[in-house]
Amino acid sequence: MSSRPSFSLGRALSAAFAQLPAMWGGAWAVLIFWFALRAFLSQLDLPGALLALAGVLGLVAQYVTYGALYRIALFGRAAGKEGLGLGGLQLGWPELRLFLSELIVGLFVVLILVAIIVVFFIAFNTAGMLEGHADTIEALKAMAVRHEGKDWVFIGYLFAAWIFLIFVSLKFVLMGAANVAERRLVTLNALGLSSGNVGKLFIGLIALFLPFMIVAIILRAGGGIGNIHMADGLSEPLIAHYVLQAVTVFLLIPVMIGFLSSAYGQIVASRTK
Repeated sequence: MSSRPSFSLGRALSAAFAQLPAMWGGAWAVLIFWFALRAFLSQLDLPGALLALAGVLGLVAQYVTYGALYRIALFGRAAGKEGLGLGGLQLGWPELRLFLSELIVGLFVVLILVAIIVVFFIAFNTAGMLEGHADTIEALKAMAVRHEGKDWVFIGYLFAAWIFLIFVSLKFVLMGAANVAERRLVTLNALGLSSGNVGKLFIGLIALFLPFMIVAIILRAGGGIGNIHMADGLSEPLIAHYVLQAVTVFLLIPVMIGFLSSAYGQIVASRTK
């Protein structure tokens, strides 16, 4: 039994794209439904109650989509036996576990963040950083501009805290796959899954996310869509919005889940060797 189970980064990245046809074919309905909610509902001027209802519906659609894609990525042709519905439309225990696990871990991360902030402000006040300033906000702004003496200690602390929170988040990225694959609620016990693999997971996620960010920046800046003929009432920013939502729902989310599912499967398999 390996003490540090690992996975092949290249194999996981390949699997992320190789599984796209199966994901589109098995979850087409929920992908279209989630895209419609993200792309069109956000453009409507809804009253408060309907806006809240739309938000809940969007959240449900998100976890139904995640549940469908994880089933397909982890179980392949056996996804139907794991509860995959027609076109990916289903709502069962896997979806509930995905929601509960993110809620529990989210609260855990918030507690860490609160502790970091409390320590920072206690040290900030104890070090006399408030002297000469009306309040803490003014003192923080002065520190950000001044960059002198003790300022660097607190700036370094904030930078280190930011890196630490990213690391903690990466430790939990395999949690979704574990909740679906293991058919049980996996929360803080997901930390062990990424041991020794945080660097690979980070590189893989960046490799998948970076092209999306480049496309998003180009679209937001108006590049590549300036020569498109606009129909009446359809603006360039709106077209960019629809394109980004389509890329997110039909490409980015599926490849991310495919990558994480492959990494999870490889790590679990290596533990039995």
